[in-house]
Amino acid sequence: MKFGPPPKDAQHLEALGRNAASYFGEKFKNATSLHGTQWATFPDGAIVYFLRKTYWDERLGILYRVIVIDDLGRHERHLNAIAQYKFDAPPIRNLATYGTPSGVMPMAPKIFLYTNQLYSSIEEVRKVFALFQPDSFVEVVDESELHKTLFISYGGPDEAMAAKINNAIKSKGVVTWFFPEDSVPGDKLHRMMSEAVYKYDRTLLICSKESVLRDGVLNEIERMLEREASEGGSEIIIPVALDDYIFNEWRPERADIKQQVTSRVVSNINNDNFDSEIEKILSALRC
Repeated sequence: MKFGPPPKDAQHLEALGRNAASYFGEKFKNATSLHGTQWATFPDGAIVYFLRKTYWDERLGILYRVIVIDDLGRHERHLNAIAQYKFDAPPIRNLATYGTPSGVMPMAPKIFLYTNQLYSSIEEVRKVFALFQPDSFVEVVDESELHKTLFISYGGPDEAMAAKINNAIKSKGVVTWFFPEDSVPGDKLHRMMSEAVYKYDRTLLICSKESVLRDGVLNEIERMLEREASEGGSEIIIPVALDDYIFNEWRPERADIKQQVTSRVVSNINNDNFDSEIEKILSALRC
């Protein structure tokens, strides 16, 4: 197996790499980072792409290793590739300023693996790494577990915006339930939607005249409010307004429904503020 710099085919890792940079930037606040993309070529020509990052903390005198790869454990070949990758020798740093002798900065024995989703057990990942790097310990950071899960509730006419929001949130590692992607043919619609409301941690409620007048959406709102009450006042609903209808003209038969939806902080999302509002929603979903 050979390792080298990547061609353009590795661009699909860019978003995951940015997410990893944000995560480890918080984790290693006093560290300086170096990063780059790698690709492993197998004898039969197959290629595996991943990012490698190093963070060195001069105050502690130690270097941390990070590998970023998508769908960890889904393909045995991918796991074998990163398990065989050896980081370059750590840099020689002048650490006397922080009371640490000058010389080669030691690597922490732990290797962090950052992925959008883990498809095998952590034990299996560690077992493979132990074959090639027995002195290392592996810690997996699974993006899908860094956020609460999310059910997307909307009316059919708003599907385009709902899909745009769903795609943006999923790209950050959030596990979502979105009808066009996750519904199962043959299941009873009412039961399927009710189960999704209770299964997922939060519900993103698309609020527009096109959505909140629909019986299906109103039914989902009622189920969400019932769940909040049964859980002692938990906060399940994240309202996202596409227009001003819920604030001005909305008159549902149950007057308390409007009050319970509009008494929360409502995201007023549009194409101009889309990215900033998505970040706010992600903040609400962080564990």
